[in-house]
Amino acid sequence: MIAALMAASVVAGLGERPPEFVAPSGIEDYSAWLAQAAIDSDAGFSHETCPDAVVRSISTTPADADLAKDGVEVPPHQGPIIKEVVSVVGCGRTSLQNLVVVHPAAGGWIARRMLPGASLAGGRLQIEALATIVQIALTGPPPLTCTAEEFQSSLRIVDISMISFTKAKHTWTERWSIQVCGANRPITATFTTLANDKVTYNAKPAW
Repeated sequence: MIAALMAASVVAGLGERPPEFVAPSGIEDYSAWLAQAAIDSDAGFSHETCPDAVVRSISTTPADADLAKDGVEVPPHQGPIIKEVVSVVGCGRTSLQNLVVVHPAAGGWIARRMLPGASLAGGRLQIEALATIVQIALTGPPPLTCTAEEFQSSLRIVDISMISFTKAKHTWTERWSIQVCGANRPITATFTTLANDKVTYNAKPAW
């Protein structure tokens, strides 16, 4: 049993999943696997592992089968693609992890992580916006200076939260909280959906 081999962590509040994705008899194994995947995702963004964190299910929704066009690599699988949103609480921090999960034909599950928090941006747009936001954080004012190694080890995506949403204008604004080169650099990013469904964004410092 997978659950017997893994840490005791399970996902609180986890309900049923489609039977072709998780058999009813396998929900405990899936819960233990998802808890570890969420803890690993949190560690990847925070650079600090919290093995005893409490993981709780926030939502589960079917994901678009054409995620590859949105920058999310989806390995070969059978059954549906599921997006799991879970909270990870422990070691003095709380994060919201977003995992796209598939069930390979060989068994088990594979997760692809998206950025933490509550961004409405899709995978490819997240990647594009993150590059711009990190550049704004580095250039300041005041500008930050650190080596490439220090940059890699210090960059933390702490959270992404919604500030406002205007349905009539197809516009929303998010706060991206990041840490880099020893500094806290929150950024506000405003996204606008155009008539051709293309989304543009504008980011600026919020410190």
